[in-house]
Order: sequence, then structure tokens, then C-alpha cells
Amino acid sequence: MPVYECGDCGERFRSKTALNEHKEDCSPSRKQGTDSDTAFNDLRSRLSSLAKLHPRRIRNAFTMRNIALFFGLFLMSTLFLGSAMFMMTTSPDRGDGGGGGNVQETSPPTGQSIQSAGDIPQVSDDELPESHVSGQPLSEDVQLYLLMRGGPQNDPAALAQYNCPEGCPELEQDIAAFAEEFNGWVYMAPNSDLDNQVVLTAPYRMDQQDAFDPDAAHSFVCQGLQNQPLACL
Repeated sequence: MPVYECGDCGERFRSKTALNEHKEDCSPSRKQGTDSDTAFNDLRSRLSSLAKLHPRRIRNAFTMRNIALFFGLFLMSTLFLGSAMFMMTTSPDRGDGGGGGNVQETSPPTGQSIQSAGDIPQVSDDELPESHVSGQPLSEDVQLYLLMRGGPQNDPAALAQYNCPEGCPELEQDIAAFAEEFNGWVYMAPNSDLDNQVVLTAPYRMDQQDAFDPDAAHSFVCQGLQNQPLACL
């Protein structure tokens, strides 16, 4: 029986028809085309997979960056607010006192200023007022001393001075009640050198009022003394 051999691959067949059918599949050009098609399809599949994954990777990258940016801003904001609160609670308040008077950042109405503890004048016990509600004027040295050391345990205190050349018993009663409310933190005294009817002073601060405003005075004293008096709580 004759045997037919493929000249391309050497495979043998029993019939010529089978050999011819084999040659169509075994042809180098046919095989090359098949390999090319396979490679092309494989490449297209890979590109398709990458195309599907690429946007997700981009979204993930943007998501991580946004999370990092958010936490960075949150941390910076927290540090900033913490620093601001620390400064507010540890530094002497220099706000407007929350009142309707003319608040100034200045030394007491004595023309003097205090730069350090060494500038606090030394006064004798005889010079200090006998009570927090005094009917006698205070000297400049006494005013400065009380502002820096007149409070409980030598803490700073506040002054509530008034000027009534013709007498003002009702105003005196109002200021006396105000001073008593603070229980040792506020001194009341007349002062004929004032340009305003009432002048409130705390360390490095002064509030000038043409008419006594108890609410504004209360806010001024509490801020000037950093809310230490019980009346501020």
C-alpha cells in the first residue's frame, strides 16, 4: 500500500487526500498566520485587561493622596488651634473687655508703666487702703502696687475709680456693690484726676466709662484678671 509523506513536517499518510488536507494546515504561511493571530489576540487581551485596571489604579492613587492631604490639613489645623488656645490661656488678655467703654492697652492712669517685677513700687502697710471700698484717693504707687500684688495671695487686682466733684452717692453705691462682688479682687476709690466719670484698670489695661456700666465692667475685670475671681465663673 503506498504511503504519502508530508514534505514540510515528515508526517505520513495512507491516502493522497489525507496528505492534501494535512498540507493545508501544515503550510508555513498558514502556520505563521495562525501564530500571528494568536499573538495579536493575546496582546489585545492584555491591553484590554490593562485598560480595565488602569482607571482603578488612578482612582486608588487619587484616593490615597486625598486621604493623606485631609489628615495633613487636619493635623495642621489642630496644632494651630491648640497654639492659639495656649496663648489665650497663658498670656494676659488684651481684648476690648467686652464692654461699652473706651478700653485701652495702657498702664494705669498714673503715667507710669511696669516692665518687670522690679518696677513694682514698695509701699508700707500704712499706705494701703484699709478696705477694698475706700473713700480716700489712692496714690500712684499704691495704684500700681494693688494692680500687680493687691489680689489674694499677691495676685494682680483691678481698680474701679470714679470722679464725682459734686458727689454721686448712687454711683458710689453701685461701684461699691460691684467691688464687693469680686471679694478681694477689685478696689474702689475716688480719683479727681480722671477725665471720665469711671475708670476701670487691670494690669496694663484701662476702661474709661462716661457712665458706669456694670456688665461691661464685669467683663473687663474678668478678662483683665484671666477669670481668676470666683465671680467670673
